[in-house]
Amino acid sequence: MVSPEDVKRLTESTDHHILTLYFNTSSDQPRSAYPARLRALLHGIERGIPAEERKLYDHAAGRLMNYISQYRPSGNSVLVFADAKTWDEFPSRIPVRDELSWGLPNTAQLLWLIQEYRPYGVLVAATEQVRFLAVRLNEFEVFK
Repeated sequence: MVSPEDVKRLTESTDHHILTLYFNTSSDQPRSAYPARLRALLHGIERGIPAEERKLYDHAAGRLMNYISQYRPSGNSVLVFADAKTWDEFPSRIPVRDELSWGLPNTAQLLWLIQEYRPYGVLVAATEQVRFLAVRLNEFEVFK
């Protein structure tokens, strides 16, 4: 689950060498096609990569391709923010539109998801106990 701290860190980042991936992994997307879909996304942005950043981009793209080739979905999508040294991944139950970008972390789709799926609380009352749950981005979090 994406925490508010993660969102703040990503939106305030000044690192211009981040490969951002929004990748739909819902059941209607065959797992065997993941590498081909990612290659198509990578091919679509390669022309815009400056020559002096090419080595950093190639390293991040290789890590991402390796990850997606072995990825076992745990939701309907995965969001990845990667560079040569750092790696942030967020599985999500909400399907996303496939998107890949290089540069500052691309948080536009993430911020839209947060706005669209606003958090809310759930109270589950039984005879002998009460449970409090928070729901964010279709994920449940239990409060003690």
